[in-house]
Amino acid sequence: PLTFVQMAIPEYRRYAEELIATCKAKDVGTMVIKTITKAPWGERQHTATTWYEPFDQMAEIQKGVNFALSYDVTGLCTAGDTRILPMVLRACEDFRRLNKDDIEEVIKSGEQYEPLFT
Repeated sequence: PLTFVQMAIPEYRRYAEELIATCKAKDVGTMVIKTITKAPWGERQHTATTWYEPFDQMAEIQKGVNFALSYDVTGLCTAGDTRILPMVLRACEDFRRLNKDDIEEVIKSGEQYEPLFT
């Protein structure tokens, strides 16, 4: 998973960035998942068909896609919800690479959410 929420955990971030760098060094393609994950559902009502709560507003989806694709990855897997899929595809079309400062700012914004994995 490569999401700004998950990457707010320092140890997770270190391992994820190391894995991406290793894949790049070995010329291995890297597909990332869960780029628009907001949180585990917990007790909240499910409003999407995903097993995690996805972001469902275009601005947050764009932020998640921009964040993930700003890393040296091959591509991303889309969320498995037909209502959200068009927004993810549009975010991919409108992708804007983030610089290092922007990446840090986006990761900081992820601290307000509950990561899917701890």
